[in-house]
Amino acid sequence: MQQLTKTSAFLSCDWGTTSFRLKLFDIVHGITLAEEISDKGCAGIFNEWQKSRSKTSPAIHYLLYLKEALSRLSQKTGIVLENMDIVISGMASSSIGMRELPYASLPFPIDGAAAVTNWISGEEIILNNILLISGVATHNDLMRGEETQLAGIVKMIKEETKEETIYILPGTHSKHITVTNKQIVDFKTFMTGELFGLLLHHGLLAGAVTAPESNRIEGKEITAFHCGVKKALEDDLLQNLFSVRVKDLKKYYSKTLNYFYLSGLLIGAELKHTCNGSKAHYTICSDHTLGTLYYSAFRYLGLAGQVTLLTDELHANAAAIGQAVILQKFKTVN
Repeated sequence: MQQLTKTSAFLSCDWGTTSFRLKLFDIVHGITLAEEISDKGCAGIFNEWQKSRSKTSPAIHYLLYLKEALSRLSQKTGIVLENMDIVISGMASSSIGMRELPYASLPFPIDGAAAVTNWISGEEIILNNILLISGVATHNDLMRGEETQLAGIVKMIKEETKEETIYILPGTHSKHITVTNKQIVDFKTFMTGELFGLLLHHGLLAGAVTAPESNRIEGKEITAFHCGVKKALEDDLLQNLFSVRVKDLKKYYSKTLNYFYLSGLLIGAELKHTCNGSKAHYTICSDHTLGTLYYSAFRYLGLAGQVTLLTDELHANAAAIGQAVILQKFKTVN
């Protein structure tokens, strides 16, 4: 089997509430060599530990799953992974994770230099040393993982210093991270993605909306989306949501177009306060489909000159690059 060195590669793990992603990441070339993806998120691992009534710590259950994932990744690549550092960000440092770590506070440097981290032993289950990265919190909000993504984003784009930049990270819990003078000074969480999923699959509106079969977004879809954004600017979200039902019953929109109309209502509601009169620059980091919708909303709001949409490749590698940056700063285990 081929063997990589600790200085040329590491194992990047983004462990969310409902998802698991383990990458063999080439630091030198900034590329993913192979990855292992599953829905074995922290919530599932923690629930299994609780049901087992085991006297061992939750960390043991996490390590056992990591061992399985490492074995699959090693077989897939033909590369020896046993002594390679693993860096984990996301929910693994939460109360349902491997080990709960305290949050860092604001202001927080965008290169992750003030991150709260902890080296964890493999407990003889795996030979790898594990660097666990915690999140950032304010009095009213918190995040785990997005601060690491941001460290990767700014490393890759080498963006010129602007007076104020708001980084938009869409997702289940969309984050708006405000940066000035290379410091995170504020951030806000919007449950846009989670609310969209609930409305799409449960309740009254589920029967009025159908997800498209392809990711193609053309004229009719954009028009319906903009209609939703416009409505979001005019009225309250709770009132607007019933209009999705009306457009279905009166056949104003097909169920697929209603999907984009609903997207516009929610994304418009998310952006209308953040963008209200702001002179900040906005940088969107997302997959292509979702990023296209957010970018289109900014253009509709007349802010095309203030927004940058990052590429799919930058989005895909942001967490791993950020972990690599933080690993170099906290590399105390040889």
